[in-house]
Formats: sequence, structure tokens, C-alpha cells
Amino acid sequence: MPSITLATPISPEGWAETLIGGQCFRWRSDPEKINGFRGQIDGHALTLSLSGSKIFWDQKRLSARSLKRYLAIDTQYADAWEALPWRSDPQLKSAMDAFQGLRILRQPVEEVLFCFLCSSVKSIPQIKQMLESVCRDFGDPIEGDQYSFPGWDTLREIGETPLRERKLGYRAKFIAQTASRVSSDYFETLKSTDYANARTMLMDLPGVGEKIADCVSLFGLGHLEAFPVDTWIAQAMQNLYALDGWTLPQVAQFGRTHFGAYAGLAQQFLFSFARSR
Repeated sequence: MPSITLATPISPEGWAETLIGGQCFRWRSDPEKINGFRGQIDGHALTLSLSGSKIFWDQKRLSARSLKRYLAIDTQYADAWEALPWRSDPQLKSAMDAFQGLRILRQPVEEVLFCFLCSSVKSIPQIKQMLESVCRDFGDPIEGDQYSFPGWDTLREIGETPLRERKLGYRAKFIAQTASRVSSDYFETLKSTDYANARTMLMDLPGVGEKIADCVSLFGLGHLEAFPVDTWIAQAMQNLYALDGWTLPQVAQFGRTHFGAYAGLAQQFLFSFARSR
């Protein structure tokens, strides 16, 4: 079984939160593997497992390079952790200590946009169920229980009603309307622009407000300065930083200012910490 050795160790808690902590909806715990999770990367179904400072995977067709890129371990991520203001921020330090090694995955933005359009008033398990249902019925089989994301051209052909039948509810309308607006050219432009322009482009889509735009910017485009604010983060920021009465945009601006260039990474630490308490 192929493996890679991490230069900077990741704790089991940080490992689990990286894969199933709300930034990605592809991964499931694998009961047959210690610290194991089943999902897919670059169209390959596989199980990832953590043992000490090594990550193992059971899909030989997936290169170590592709795995490292997806898990963001092809860069000096320690620089990002060091740049966060944990030395002067005990709340952030507690969150980072609880989930050592947590990082932001590099996911396909097309799928990330779909998932977060499904996220309104939904839990992580519910979003996973919606993604699985649409992939199973309209995507291509990969291996075992894994199916590809069908893509926005297919979603445009499907239309609203079949999506509602997969229990997407009112979100089906926004997804169908968005499908009529996006194209391969749209996504190429989105990937090549900066955070401010990407956010503007995303918020022009049906059903995309500031929170969804920031989630897609962070988790799908790698703009680590984005600071998504949902109910969990709003409550955590109120409790930890005394932001009583602040609006969600004000909280997001505070997060970007206080945490700096890696605000989105801080957000994920705090999100995981809030849910664990």
C-alpha cells in the first residue's frame, strides 16, 4: 500500500476534521481502518488512513503528487499555521491545539459550489446525502459506492424538478438557475481571478450570498483570506471575542482583519472547536 510521510505531523482529530469537518462532503469514516476515511480524489475511489506521521492510501492509480496536492501537503503549510495570531489569541491557540495539523483541502470548485448551494439550513450529514443522491443518479460510477459529480452541464439538462425529487427542496431552484448561468469559461475565469473578484462573481449567482461565496472561495478556490460566517461561527465569535450585536458581514470583516491572510484556516479551526464543545 503506498504511503507518504508528513514533514509536520497531524493529530487524529485534525485529520478527521480536515476530511469530514464541513469543508468537504465526499468522505466517510471507514470502520475497517484506524483513522480511515473512504472517498475520492481526481476521479479515483480510495481509502485514506493515518498512522503516526504516515498517510496510506489503497489506490495505486492515484499518484503521490495528486494526493499531496489535494491534501495541501505539497506546500509549507507550517508557515500558514505560524502566521496565525495564536501567540496573542488564546481562543485560537486552544482551537489549534485541539485539531493539530488541520488544513484546507484543494477541491474542485464546481462540486464545492453545488455542495454549498445545498448547505442552507442543512447539517453536514444532510448535505452529504444530497450530494450522494445527485451523484448516484446522474454521475458516472467510479468504483464500489463512489460516483462522480455530474457537472453543471448535466445539471442544466436535468432541471429543477428531478433535483427536488432528490430532496433538495427550494435549493433545487437555485441550482437549476445557477446551472443556466455557468459554463466552463465561467469556472476558468473564476479560478484565475483574485478573491475580491471571485466573491463578486459568485454572489451574482442565484442563491449565493456572502457566506456561500466565502465558502466556495475558501474551499473551492483556495483563497485562504476568506472568512465564511455561518451560525456556528457567528455564535463562536460572539462567545470567544465578545462580538455581541455584530452583523454577519461585520463578523466576517473582523475575522479577515484579525486573522489576516490565513483567516479561512483560523475559521476552520474555530468551527471545529465550536462543534466539539
